Amino acid sequence: MLMAAVSRSDDRRWPFWLIALLALVANGILLFGAPPLLGAGAALLLAGFLPGWLLVQLLVVRSSSPPTAGEALLYSIGVGYGVIVVLMLLLSYLPGGIEQWMTLALFDALLVGLLLLYGWRNGPSRASGETATQQPD
Repeated sequence: MLMAAVSRSDDRRWPFWLIALLALVANGILLFGAPPLLGAGAALLLAGFLPGWLLVQLLVVRSSSPPTAGEALLYSIGVGYGVIVVLMLLLSYLPGGIEQWMTLALFDALLVGLLLLYGWRNGPSRASGETATQQPD
């Protein structure tokens, strides 16, 4: 019974406010200084895991055969790593050096966009378990 609940991807959706809160806490840790280990964890959460998890939720989880919890976690880590590499490469093409505010602004803009898509796709009717019915043609 526990395995059936864990294997369904729709049961693992995080609330919109929790994702936003994690992003805000990570931004606060990075902006106001923290021990290096805590700052590295916040940077990985903000730049890698949260965007990767949101992309996996938006693109893969609603497929006909959704991934298990472990697969979704691994996909999230891999996609997050790819997001970090690609966005930092694009940021490096700007003239001048890369500064902290530029990196935070880029990843925050990405997170805001992904959060808006996630909130739109998992709106109140979908979060309560209702499904849209199709009208016959």
